[in-house]
Amino acid sequence: MTEPLNNRSTVASQEDRMRLLNDALARAIPESRTWERKRYPSAPNTPGESTHYIEVFSPVRPNEQSLFVQLRYDGDIQVVLVVPHLKSSPK
Repeated sequence: MTEPLNNRSTVASQEDRMRLLNDALARAIPESRTWERKRYPSAPNTPGESTHYIEVFSPVRPNEQSLFVQLRYDGDIQVVLVVPHLKSSPK
């Protein structure tokens, strides 16, 4: 394994990951800048790293459809589209 050129760690912080996610969303969906962001405290087995999430309700069917984007404490991103009438939908 080779060292980075600047000899700094290549591991991104959770805040860096959230900034990258927000930037990517803003490029793809400009109105995402207005979506509310929330944060869960760190998990008991991973002190210091929190979980961020964004949940957006459909402007057409706010009680029926939503989009859930979660940036987990381990850096994974989970995206869920909730459509209750579909059998595979989580709600």
